Amino acid sequence: MTELHNMSVPSRTRLTIKRSGLDGRRFRVDLARAIAAGRARVNIDRLRRQLPRDGAACLLSAVEGRSTSSPRHDAATRVHARCMKALDELNLPDRFGFFVRDPDAPGDAPVSAAAAVAILAARSGPLYVPGRFEPSLITIEPVTLFFPCVDDHD
Repeated sequence: MTELHNMSVPSRTRLTIKRSGLDGRRFRVDLARAIAAGRARVNIDRLRRQLPRDGAACLLSAVEGRSTSSPRHDAATRVHARCMKALDELNLPDRFGFFVRDPDAPGDAPVSAAAAVAILAARSGPLYVPGRFEPSLITIEPVTLFFPCVDDHD
């Protein structure tokens, strides 16, 4: 809700605008928060620097909640398998979704670190593309993944 104040009328006049919500399923994708939930402390700036350099190993460490010394090829295979399993358990609709920069909402379903990695790796600009997995493009900023209702079964 947003409050607008008009300075040309007495301050007791207040106009409140309520945003209209869209029907659909919403998932809160906050990789930093999800990683922090599995650890005592997490350094987000360090994570941002490591992702482009050590992507798979960094992500594996993030989803497992501990440091890993796996070879790069093994880490890539393990992180992909772990994230796809978490995504399957989340049971997202099997269609395109949209990333929106809304704040947390009471109806948003939070996702685990592994599911967040899988969701963010399927990002293509503002779209969620099912089946895509490109971890090099993952960003840390929180977003909401929204699937609008298309029929009565959503």
